[in-house]
Amino acid sequence: MTVTKSLLLNPAHSYGKQQIYMPTSLYIAASQIINAGIETEIRDLNIDDLPEDYEVYDVIGITIFGSPYVPGAIKIIDQIRRKSEAPIILGGQLVNKLPENQFKRIFGEKIIKANNNFLAEILGVSSKISDPYDTSIAPALETISKNNLERYLQNEFGFFLSQGCKHGCNFCPADKQQKEKYRSEKAILEDIVALKTAAKKLGIKDISLYLSSLDLFQSPQLLEQALSLFVDENNKTTNEVVFHLRGLSRIDSFVKAVIDYPQLRETIRAANLECIAFGLDGTTEKIWKAQHKSQKNISEADQALDLCKNLGIKPEILMVMGFSEDDFYTLLHNYIYTVVRTIQYKGISRPYLAKPFVPGNKKWRNPEEFKQQIEEIINNPTLFQNLDFAAFGSKLTHPKAYNRLISNFFYLALITTLEPFGYNTTYPILPYKKERNIFDRIYNHFTAIINHLMPADR
Repeated sequence: MTVTKSLLLNPAHSYGKQQIYMPTSLYIAASQIINAGIETEIRDLNIDDLPEDYEVYDVIGITIFGSPYVPGAIKIIDQIRRKSEAPIILGGQLVNKLPENQFKRIFGEKIIKANNNFLAEILGVSSKISDPYDTSIAPALETISKNNLERYLQNEFGFFLSQGCKHGCNFCPADKQQKEKYRSEKAILEDIVALKTAAKKLGIKDISLYLSSLDLFQSPQLLEQALSLFVDENNKTTNEVVFHLRGLSRIDSFVKAVIDYPQLRETIRAANLECIAFGLDGTTEKIWKAQHKSQKNISEADQALDLCKNLGIKPEILMVMGFSEDDFYTLLHNYIYTVVRTIQYKGISRPYLAKPFVPGNKKWRNPEEFKQQIEEIINNPTLFQNLDFAAFGSKLTHPKAYNRLISNFFYLALITTLEPFGYNTTYPILPYKKERNIFDRIYNHFTAIINHLMPADR
């Protein structure tokens, strides 16, 4: 197949609201295709409309950010199929985590699951597709309209630094139990320079980046090398364009790195690493053990918060809660600890409600306990939205009534307690129902309206 023009789509926010962020992974894929000599058009449906004429594209790609985006992606596929028979390729973390048979049942037999090898094959450029770890977003940035680029750079967006995590938390769907892999320094530096150049042309002074690492301090020496690239670039033109960095870390990784590598402290300050989110995910050994978290005592979290204070870093308490092992005491402990420490350290609270099974995690891969629920979701893709970690627990995700009740109660309590003081960043989403009758359809209609009104998650 000879491909001369491709279209890449970033679906709109899953609940119909506008959320402006640069879809970095999509732009890296676009750069790979552009570098292979193929004209590529990118449309972000949070900003842009779908094209009128699909016939001009030889292949169409869609990225799926997470479970809540599945219903929207299916609608886009249906719209495209009414006008074009061009191959449709789906990519994104969720797509990669779905077994082939589930993928086909959800999206259709003719839809293609993206990977580097197949991408090269379908594009007819098998020897020209670059490794994403060596690919800069710079070529793709040149294709973005001035209006879109300006809006991207004025909002926080992800910066691809590394992927992979050696740990294996049960609920986590990310690439884990594997060595962390960093991008090449050349690709990182090219991205920094390209973003800085674009911002300078638009008169933008500040760029906020969320570093992609699953555990930012897991490889401290590699992290220091990467942060040094930001420092070196900042030093070339002081205050012309300033990067503001945020990342996610395990508590133990952060504490160990900062203590064992004292030189990292100065690099953190110089690179403007201003906020670190700690995946606390409980405050008791009972829950940590059940989820295969390594922390043993809440004093480890206190130590991390103290180190943040000394370094001038704003801590973010990322509290996934509502596991099947949770009880009233563990949830109450989560609530008290998060409220007290968030206010004490002037940090940020980011509570989420755990979902026992999501594509890629342990209970999705081994679905004996939740086989019926997973089948129901695959047969009714609207229910993928119930796997949103911002969504309240439902009968589908929390089948035990008491566990569901107390989990939802403390999740909402954390949000409503800290929201008036500006410390909260999460807003709850209502779960959907399988539409068995008119009452379910009415419920889903009003659920969609309410979810649309909730502020978009950062």
